[in-house]
Amino acid sequence: MFITKIMLSVILSLNSFFTPIAEYFERGIELAERLGVSVSAGVSDSSVVVLEVNTMHTIKEQNPEEVMPARHFAKLMTLLVTCEAVENGEITLDTITTVSKNANAMQGTQIWLDIGEKISIEELIKAITIGNANDACVALSEAVASTETNFVELMNVKAKQLGMESTYFADCTGISDATITTAKDVAILTAELSKREWIYPYTTTWLDNVRSNKTELVNNNRLVRTYDGIIGFKAYGDDEQNFLSAAAKRNDMTVVCVVMNEKDKDYMFTSARDNMNKAFAAYEIFVPKYEKEVLDDISVNCGEKLNCKVRAKDNACVLIPKGRGEDVEVEFDRVSIVPSPVKKGTIVGGVSLKLDDEIIFSTDIVTDENIAELTLLEAYRRLLLELLNI
Repeated sequence: MFITKIMLSVILSLNSFFTPIAEYFERGIELAERLGVSVSAGVSDSSVVVLEVNTMHTIKEQNPEEVMPARHFAKLMTLLVTCEAVENGEITLDTITTVSKNANAMQGTQIWLDIGEKISIEELIKAITIGNANDACVALSEAVASTETNFVELMNVKAKQLGMESTYFADCTGISDATITTAKDVAILTAELSKREWIYPYTTTWLDNVRSNKTELVNNNRLVRTYDGIIGFKAYGDDEQNFLSAAAKRNDMTVVCVVMNEKDKDYMFTSARDNMNKAFAAYEIFVPKYEKEVLDDISVNCGEKLNCKVRAKDNACVLIPKGRGEDVEVEFDRVSIVPSPVKKGTIVGGVSLKLDDEIIFSTDIVTDENIAELTLLEAYRRLLLELLNI
């Protein structure tokens, strides 16, 4: 566990070296203090989270909410914010950006960018996914949001949107000790990234070069070379602390495994492989095929239409033990008629899935269209047709 007293004086003495952003640095310290964590001390136990992406079902967890400095895991959020900028058309992979003095000044892992150097967004993405380049991170942040300060704001907004409750970004690189996260939050972030197939060529590359082959990139994630279905994402560490965020996809299942603060690097990769193998072997995605009576049209009283289409409000996608699909029971309850006017989305019933007497999914049955109240003219027309037996 972390020591509860924060070594703030030590962190601040490193300020000139780590170049954290002042306004975010203080907020990160405050959050760490509220969580009762020292951002300058090590932790004694490793953290592990294994989850399935489509259902966001947690398969295994060990110390999932232990707060630690994010380090290179911060680059996963830098990647995500950049991905969204590309997807929104704000930049393209071919966009060329000019390296600033700020990016050039980054310490630690880097691709040795020069001040004024021209480089594409794609090469910068490679530099932070295959490698862990801090200078490339800052160059990306400035290309997307003009300044690193603006970009970090986007990172924190996105973290909040994803429900990463114990994460705070003081910078885009993870150099600052005020940038903190947990295995649970990294798993959520990795799950979000895993939905973007267009980045797989970068996250699964073992070796590559950037800057006209002047800089070689080597992926620290051993699993990209050997694991069946691997799709990324990041590994780093040393002789004392090792960290891994990995994701793999087989058929309709995507499994994320996050390991933080593992002392034995070989064991970290071996255990991650074993955890994902067990997940794929033990579970399957279940999507029910409802009987017609569950989602049959519902009668409308005094409506312009006699019947209204209905649907399940949420699509059922649940993780179940492999081979148990036939044991899932569907239970539902719905009204027989609904008064007009009908508003789309009106709740008219509910449906649930049960396995071994346990509810594993439930949602409302709702109307799927708007139906106006029957007009007097339409009522007369219907009556006339009925009298004429037409």
